[in-house]
Amino acid sequence: MCLDLYLSEFAPSDAHGGGLTLLRVLGDVLDRIALFSHLAVYPPMEKYRSRCLEMPPMWLASRAANRWLGCRPSRWLRQQPVFNRINARKIAAQILARLPSRQRSLRALVCPQHTLSLYVTEVLRERYGLKYITWIMDDHYVRWHDGKLVYPPNIEALFARHLQHANVVFVISQVMADFYRSRFGVESRVLFGPADVAPAPSLLRPAGDHLRLGYFGAVTDWQMDALELVALNCASAGATLDIYSGLPELPENLRCPAVKLMARIPAAQVVDTMSHYQAVVLPISFRQEQRQFSELNIATKMSECLTRGTVKLAVGPPYAAMIRLLTQHSAAACVTTLSSDALALALDGLRNTEQWSAWAVAARLLAIRQVSTKVMQDACLRGITELCNS
Repeated sequence: MCLDLYLSEFAPSDAHGGGLTLLRVLGDVLDRIALFSHLAVYPPMEKYRSRCLEMPPMWLASRAANRWLGCRPSRWLRQQPVFNRINARKIAAQILARLPSRQRSLRALVCPQHTLSLYVTEVLRERYGLKYITWIMDDHYVRWHDGKLVYPPNIEALFARHLQHANVVFVISQVMADFYRSRFGVESRVLFGPADVAPAPSLLRPAGDHLRLGYFGAVTDWQMDALELVALNCASAGATLDIYSGLPELPENLRCPAVKLMARIPAAQVVDTMSHYQAVVLPISFRQEQRQFSELNIATKMSECLTRGTVKLAVGPPYAAMIRLLTQHSAAACVTTLSSDALALALDGLRNTEQWSAWAVAARLLAIRQVSTKVMQDACLRGITELCNS
């Protein structure tokens, strides 16, 4: 395997979604990467720590800089390309000092989350001939403004160079791939968080007219408004909602008689627990402040539910990448407005055994063909092989 370097703002860790996606898709490939260069947001797993290099933050982001220069001046200075490139050159030198010397160019997998990894990649490419795969799990640079997706001018130019010079570009959804093609003239391949397909999941609806709904995951702004719609309407629709999350208590707007906060469970138990529910809720924000994430992203939880054969109740705007994929394959009960009537109609569909089974079968076919761990690993290995042969 030819990968010398993994470069990202997050470490190889099972403590967050990006890390889990990395572990599931790359698997044993991670054992053969010489160096992991990352920020210290999440600690890496123990098996990788000896091969990790924590990238130091820019001095301008320190408390000392804020105290001596003032918060606004230091914030303005650390956004300037010249200071970012100076910092990137220091990090590039640290990376090279940790890697064995070799005759060929360095080859890397880059998973950029913020601008630091973009600048470091650019310095390594310009000065040392780095060849790389970039995998955009989240586009943290783009924002929805005045009815369109926009980038800050200096970041857009930097990001465009990053995509255009990559040997292979992986993106988290087909919507993101289409957007990058029209915006940057870049061709990319879809690679998102997979899950193992259950050998023989039950495709029969759990018995009972009372609907038991489950939600598994974080409760943040990206889920809140859609999750609130379900919570507020559960009691009148003859349904209950169990929320499995690490919250100490439910937010006030989710405190309803039919909603119960459950303890967070280990990732290995999630897919089996899902099978006890008539549907698993997939909430996606309708808020314009979240549109860049809703429109472009695919959550790992979607794959986990599809591969188990459990029906999804997907609540989100029609432009959302997950809603578009699930609707295209008729693989979920989809609610595309913040409407109690639309939700009630979807819940009626979940009570219909024939409709429930149709959704479950379509979900399993989608899982086998597009979402399974094997499918995603094969796609990733093809990209790595191309990089190695370049």
